[in-house]
Amino acid sequence: MKFNCQLAQKFENKFLRKNEWFSLSEKLNGVRGIYYKGKIYSRQGKEILGLEHILESLKKCTMHNLQCNEMVFDGELIRNNVDNLSDNENFRIGTGIINSNELNKSEIKFVIFDMLPIFEFENGKSIKKYSEKITDLKKIKLLKPLELVPILYSGTDQKKIDEILKKITDEGKEGLILR
Repeated sequence: MKFNCQLAQKFENKFLRKNEWFSLSEKLNGVRGIYYKGKIYSRQGKEILGLEHILESLKKCTMHNLQCNEMVFDGELIRNNVDNLSDNENFRIGTGIINSNELNKSEIKFVIFDMLPIFEFENGKSIKKYSEKITDLKKIKLLKPLELVPILYSGTDQKKIDEILKKITDEGKEGLILR
């Protein structure tokens, strides 16, 4: 199975119209993970094992009257940076853990940035706009090691893009995601 999930592209101002709504979040430095029917897969469709702590939390979370196991979650698997390593060093160690044959990868958390019902995922098209999904994501009752990606800005002020990008890159982080 291969997942055709949306990938980041280099930003060019031509993509945004004047007064068009957008959101900004940090471009996370981890391994892409897609939760689908009780398992977590890589972008290439390979099941990632050793993440039972994440799977158990996903089984327990709820949203409105739906169970999270009725949804597909798209996110980033990231090592908990408890020792304040640089972003790149934490990524290196985290990737090693995720790609290892270890059966306990409890150092890894799942930072969710998108979701959709299973039937929409299987049909290859989401019905809701991302601005609506953000509202839904905030309503989910998540347990650790699950997190929602922090939205750094949402609105129409395009000057915020360069302002927030400078702050993020000055902190040694990878960049921004604009949706």
